[in-house]
Amino acid sequence: MQEILQIVFDLGEMKQETLKVYRDSDPVQLAQDFVHQHNLKNEAVPMIEETIWHHLKQMTINKSQTQDNIFDRLHKEAQIKQQRKQIQFANQQLSQRGNMPSPVLNYNPGDILYQKGIQHKEQMERLQDQRKMEQSQVEYPFKPFISERSQLIAKRPHKQSMPDYLIQMGKDISKHKDQMRTSRYQIETQECSFRPNINQISQKILMEKSRNSQSNIYDRLYNEGMQSKVKRMSNMENTESQSQSQLFNQQSSRKHSKTEIPFLERMQISVFEQRKKKEANQPQQEYDQSTGQKLYHPQICRPPISRNADHLPIGEYLYQMRTVKEDKFHFLIEQDRQEQQNQRAKSLDKSNQIYELKKKKFLYEIFNLLDSDGDGVISAQRIEISAINSEILQILTPLLCEMEQINAQLNQQQFYEAASRLIQTLPIVDRDKLLKGLSNKKKTNQEEYSFQPQLNQNSMRIVSTRQNHSASNHKHQLQQKDEMAECTFKPKLYTPLKIYEFMLNQ
Repeated sequence: MQEILQIVFDLGEMKQETLKVYRDSDPVQLAQDFVHQHNLKNEAVPMIEETIWHHLKQMTINKSQTQDNIFDRLHKEAQIKQQRKQIQFANQQLSQRGNMPSPVLNYNPGDILYQKGIQHKEQMERLQDQRKMEQSQVEYPFKPFISERSQLIAKRPHKQSMPDYLIQMGKDISKHKDQMRTSRYQIETQECSFRPNINQISQKILMEKSRNSQSNIYDRLYNEGMQSKVKRMSNMENTESQSQSQLFNQQSSRKHSKTEIPFLERMQISVFEQRKKKEANQPQQEYDQSTGQKLYHPQICRPPISRNADHLPIGEYLYQMRTVKEDKFHFLIEQDRQEQQNQRAKSLDKSNQIYELKKKKFLYEIFNLLDSDGDGVISAQRIEISAINSEILQILTPLLCEMEQINAQLNQQQFYEAASRLIQTLPIVDRDKLLKGLSNKKKTNQEEYSFQPQLNQNSMRIVSTRQNHSASNHKHQLQQKDEMAECTFKPKLYTPLKIYEFMLNQ
């Protein structure tokens, strides 16, 4: 806010306070705030308000540039003197307040209200004058832009009408453009040192184009029709003359020999005639007579492979194309799968041979252990399983159960083939156990070893912390073992592997 006035009030006891007046502030509110701020009586509010109004009016009088008449000026001076007396009286009362507990200022309410009305009226007049001055001094920011063409139209002579003036202006503009274009072309051509040379074919085409453009289109079409008619008649005459000459040559060939003209001369004549025909036909074949542009000669390639060679109906042909796409899709999938299989790691032939020999040797050993009587044949009734490890026997259980169900007798080769098919169906862990041939080896006691390990204090501390941490888990495992010990039934699922299917089919 902009500060416009400062008033100094004497409050007594050598105290002076300054009241700041801002633009568009309310004098009544300022007086009330001043009284509350300095703990004065409420009776001092009208006097302070009058003082503010007086100083504001004095400022407007000093700033006003208008000259009032003599009567108004005298009246205002009298009012000002009266207000000065009242202000002096109010200041004396405020200065004499001193240490009085409750100073009371004597004032006339009627005079104060009258003064307020006059001041309010003067303030309204002053605000109206100020608004008028501000409105008159405002500069409008918008400035219209007038184009050059509008300025030219505005400068046209009054005698000439608007349409005629616009037509003339368009002609002048087009003329100016032509002049600028020609001047630009001259500048560009001056810089170019290259001068193109026109060959004979281009000259012929240019002459034909100029000749055709000069003649009427109807005359040109009539001439073309007559030329085509004459050419057709000449072709017919040539064919007739050729047929007659062929007959004549056949008759005269017996009388006259073909070797009358030398071979080299005949070749030169034929080459000269062919060259003449090419020169005559080349401008007509390569270029268009009307436009002079080069004619389009499409290149014809082979027919598409997927065309309807069997001339089938469109429905059957599209159905066949569907099956072809499906077959191609399956072929690509199979090819991709084959490539993935080929990319996998493959074992060498030597490794396969070693694996087969080891498997064969191990299966033969199992067969010899199962063959109790040593006759080379095993069956469900003549078999000995006590010498075989329990884990290997558990893996071979499907084979033995199926042999018992069908009452089959197997020799060494048949047992090897059946066990090989069983091994292919086993997981990798069971396959390794079977081929490694786990034996019932008793664990040696620790007393047999001379080495006795020693644990340091740090290791003992780690062990004790882990034991304390896993005590609860150990108790839970013991309880679970006790509960499972009471359960004697343990179900097992059996799926027949059809190992002996080759024997049943015989």
